[in-house]
Amino acid sequence: MDDIIRQAAIRGLDSEIERLGNELATLRRHRAALAGTAAEPTRTRAPAPKAAKKTRQMSPEGRARIAAATRARWERERAAKAAAEVEVARPPMPRHVKP
Repeated sequence: MDDIIRQAAIRGLDSEIERLGNELATLRRHRAALAGTAAEPTRTRAPAPKAAKKTRQMSPEGRARIAAATRARWERERAAKAAAEVEVARPPMPRHVKP
């Protein structure tokens, strides 16, 4: 019984595949007629390879200028931090003296 059902299902699927293939061929012919081209799809060429992106090179002088500016910025940061610590420092609180 299972074998009969399986065979019937396979025949039904085969006929459906054939029907869909015929419908697909018809749709391709209609599309080709509308576009004015051949019924078979044409192959397209592969896209041209992209040019390699150039990497920027920094001169040693430019690198030295950036390093000097960075050192100067950090020196200013350290000086500002030291000045802020001096301002915030308070004298110790006086102790209470008993009479």
